[in-house]
Amino acid sequence: MKRYNKDLVKLRFEHSFPTYDENAIVQKQMAEKLADYIFASCGENYKSVLEIGCGTGFLTRHIVNDFKIKKLLINDISPEVIGYIEKIAPYCNFLIGDMEDITFDKKFHIITSNAAFQWAEDLELMINRFYHVLKPEGVLAFTTFGEQNFEQMTKIADRKLMYKNIDELMPMFKDFDVKIVKEEICSLEFKSPTDVLRHIKNIGANAIASEFWTKGGLKNFETKYRELFSTQNGVSLTYHPVYVVLKKKAQHI
Repeated sequence: MKRYNKDLVKLRFEHSFPTYDENAIVQKQMAEKLADYIFASCGENYKSVLEIGCGTGFLTRHIVNDFKIKKLLINDISPEVIGYIEKIAPYCNFLIGDMEDITFDKKFHIITSNAAFQWAEDLELMINRFYHVLKPEGVLAFTTFGEQNFEQMTKIADRKLMYKNIDELMPMFKDFDVKIVKEEICSLEFKSPTDVLRHIKNIGANAIASEFWTKGGLKNFETKYRELFSTQNGVSLTYHPVYVVLKKKAQHI
C-alpha cells in the first residue's frame, strides 16, 4: 500500500503556492540552516547543482546567493513552480516530475533538497539513486522531518505519520561520509485548532490525509486539541526538522 497519494500531494501543494511563503515559517528557517551547514562542512563551490522538490524557492534563493555555482537543475513534481523559480534563478533548467521517478543523463557535484524527502515512498532507494548520480566526493544535503513532526495530529487522529527517526536514517548513509546529522524540535502557536488546520492547508501539508471534515468531526477535533495541547496563548503545533549533509566516500569513486 502506498504511503501517499502523489497526485493528491501535487494538487495540495499547487493550491498552497499563493499562501506558502507567508505560512511556511519553519521550512524557510530550515532552508537557511541547511545552506549554512553545507557551507560550513563542504564549502561553497559547486559547478553542477540539482535541487529536488524546490517548491516556491526557499532553498533556491540560498543556492544562487550563497554559493558559487555554474549549472543549476531544478526539480519539482509540479510545473507551476517554474513561474516562481524563474524569478529567482532565470538561468536554471527544469526537470519536472516525481523525485523518485526522474532519471538523469549527467552527474552532479551536489544534490540538495529542503522539506521534500519526507514524501518519498522508498527513501533508502531514492538516496541510493542519488548516490549514483553524484560526482566523486559529491555532496547530498537535505532536510526532512523526524517522528515528532505534527505529533498533535498523530495523537488526535490516531494516525501514525510515516516520518523516520535518526536511527532509521543512519543505515541509509552507509556509502557516504556523514558530515552533519542534526535534529531539533520547534513549536508554533495558534489561537485555535482551526487555525492549525488552516496553517497545514496553507503549506500544502494536508496531503497527509485526504478525508473531509464533518461538522461533528471538526468539533471533536477542536475539543481534543484544546484538552491536550493548550498553551497560554492558544494551542501548539510541533515541528521536528532533521538536517543531513553527506559526502560521497572517496573510496567509492
